[in-house]
Amino acid sequence: MSGSPEARLRKETGWRIHSRAESRMSRGVARVNNVVVRTRRTKWKLRFVAALEKTGIVGLAAKAAGVSRQTVYSHIKKDEDFAAEFDRAIEDSADLLEAEAVRRAVAGVEEPVFGKLEGANAGTGVVGSIRRYSDTLLIFMLKGRKPDVFRERVDHTVKGVLLRWDLPLPPGALPPSISQS
Repeated sequence: MSGSPEARLRKETGWRIHSRAESRMSRGVARVNNVVVRTRRTKWKLRFVAALEKTGIVGLAAKAAGVSRQTVYSHIKKDEDFAAEFDRAIEDSADLLEAEAVRRAVAGVEEPVFGKLEGANAGTGVVGSIRRYSDTLLIFMLKGRKPDVFRERVDHTVKGVLLRWDLPLPPGALPPSISQS
């Protein structure tokens, strides 16, 4: 049989051959003549991880990969490499969310302003825009990054004697100022 080992392998198995650098998970990857081969089992995992990095939503990422959420969670339990990739993708998506929160809180978002148009385009339409900032996002980010300075301060001190009425008290358990009747 002529051709490279990769060409022979693809012709015999139908598997697509990838470099080692592209392969991040060990399960579902076969090594034939020191060539990494991505199997069908791994393809959905790579599609899932890529979608999870972008969305951060397991259900949407599972749908993009063509599998159910139950399949994803069962593979997380069985495959340590996939579980590590899952955790990394969740962290990456959280970083994207944080970057968007900072952008909205600090740089703001342009919103259209509608009003009455005059002239040839008479009627109602966009007459301008206004930049809106999210104070709420900014507050949450400050609370998260500097909790010692921006946390909610609540005093939970209780004054007096706490009694449970369903338990009998032994004689003399109460101070003389409180009568037991």
